[in-house]
Formats: sequence, structure tokens, C-alpha cells
Amino acid sequence: AGRVDRIGVPVQPGPGGEVLQQSRRAIHDCQAQGLAVIASTQLSVRAVRQLPSVGRILAAAGPEAVVFTFPFPIAGNSAAEVPGVRAIVQALEQVVPGLERAGLRVELKGLPACYLGRLGSRLRRTSNRFYVDADHQCGDALMFFPDVVAFTKAEVCRFCDADGRCDGFFATYLRRSGFPALEPLKGA
Repeated sequence: AGRVDRIGVPVQPGPGGEVLQQSRRAIHDCQAQGLAVIASTQLSVRAVRQLPSVGRILAAAGPEAVVFTFPFPIAGNSAAEVPGVRAIVQALEQVVPGLERAGLRVELKGLPACYLGRLGSRLRRTSNRFYVDADHQCGDALMFFPDVVAFTKAEVCRFCDADGRCDGFFATYLRRSGFPALEPLKGA
């Protein structure tokens, strides 16, 4: 307290429910110190399957905001470890309204607007970030975007009404089956 005014708390389900309960306690501990909490859940296969439980924990814990992020393509990230678009959207459609009724701001990142349907209004662009290790890299801190992870936009994205708030998507995933081509939205 006094050095930090906002903190991100990961809320990732693990085996059993203990990990989610630990996240809930961490959120409450931060709030007790007067810190605003942003809860973050990466939409892994396990997280998507357990999203109703994650949603209940988050609604009860009451962070300032909840961010759901699609997994970045990393080496060794097999197709079996990345949930399908339809499964993600269906799970989010069941959970997001309850979180918003609980007064939480919900943001979705890492997916293109054309995949999200009526959830698209919660889409937020990913901004540049600096990550500094425990040795405090100072001037050598690694800029996360655009040098490390790059989103792709198709030519048709130029004509999309959501272009200004959409990152696009990862070319790695667009080359895999189960990920539809990007399509422009009208009236978004």
C-alpha cells in the first residue's frame, strides 16, 4: 500500500478448487490494503471448461475489472491446448452477463471482433507494455509489443467498423483449422 495503486491478480483454475480460492483470497487481501484489483484469466482449455466457477469466484470477490485473454501462440502450444473459438464465445456468453450484473467491468483481449458477436463491445486493444525482471533491466527492458508478439489483420479488416478497437488475430492460429478467416463487421 502506498507504492502501488492497482494490481493484477491472475485467476487461473487448477486441479481442484483450491487455486481459485487462493485467487479470491489474494483479491480480498489487496482490496483490504486499498488497492484496486484487475483480475486476469487466460482462456486456456481448462479455464474455458471451468469458466462458470471462475465467474462465481470473480463475482464474489468483486475486483475493479476482469480481463479474459486468449492465449498467445508460444512454442509448444499445441492445438489441444488452445480452446476453439465457438467454445470460448459460448462460455463467455454464459459468464459475462453475470459479472456485469455484479458491477464488474469486463474486457476481452486477444480475439478479433468478428469472432465475438454480441460480446464485441467488451473488446479492448492490447497496449505496449514493458516487462522488467527481478534484476530490474532498466533501459534494457523488453517491449512486449510489437517486437515479441504480433497480431495479424487481413486486408478486409480495413473495412471493418471495429478496426480501431481490434488487434486482429494471430497468424499462427489463423493457419489452423477451427479458426475462421477474419471478416469485416458493419455497424459494430
